[in-house]
Amino acid sequence: MALEHVGPGEVVAVRGEGLLLAGERTAALVKTQHFELIRMVLPATKIIAEHLVDGPIVLQCLEGAVIVTVGGTAHVIAAGELIHLGPRTPHALEATEDSALLLTVVFV
Repeated sequence: MALEHVGPGEVVAVRGEGLLLAGERTAALVKTQHFELIRMVLPATKIIAEHLVDGPIVLQCLEGAVIVTVGGTAHVIAAGELIHLGPRTPHALEATEDSALLLTVVFV
């Protein structure tokens, strides 16, 4: 079932606990002219090849752990941690265990 975008003033649960077991998938939660908020659900060993995003991003780990590789350097973010990347910064992701992330993309 597709998740509809959350409207201003609405509350949405983003905790990652058991999202994969519950059958949840990656979904855009909010999209405005200024930013997009995406809940990413990644099974263990899932790799997202190097790519870039036009605007700055914040990637917050809600559950599990993910390796974020930036400029050849691997950074591990675990539940409760986040990483910020500038505009058009090439990066790759690898889930080391079942993981849920909150991705904020700022449109510039």
